[in-house]
Amino acid sequence: VKLQQGHALLSASFEELRGLHQTLCDFLVESGVYVSVELLLARMHRQRFAAARVSHPIFLDSSLTEALELPGVGLATAHFLGLDIQALPAASRAISRSTDGALGEVLATRNLNLYISGGLGGQECLSSAECFNPEMGEWWSVPSMTQ
Repeated sequence: VKLQQGHALLSASFEELRGLHQTLCDFLVESGVYVSVELLLARMHRQRFAAARVSHPIFLDSSLTEALELPGVGLATAHFLGLDIQALPAASRAISRSTDGALGEVLATRNLNLYISGGLGGQECLSSAECFNPEMGEWWSVPSMTQ
């Protein structure tokens, strides 16, 4: 019974907040202020992040940029991120500068082939293997596996 009462109270509070939110959005639109959902969510994220930083302070002597400039750290991060590292320049110019060399090395050495081997063909084990290159969108056979 207490759980049901708590749920009912929570639902009522949620509906009240939803109504308040809609009223505020309507008020902004009527006032000629356009706020996109993306902008609203970004602002909310920044506020939550700021609150989390206040609740859980961290005192660092270094920055992420400095950490990425340490020998091997930038390259290890680039290998971990793979092609997603290409998004870093949009996030921060400083981080972009600290990972430039690592990005080039990762892109030059990245093996983008997917190998599929073995499996079952009915009741029989297969010893075939194939390779897929996602950049080219092509499959090709590779030599059969030995038992």
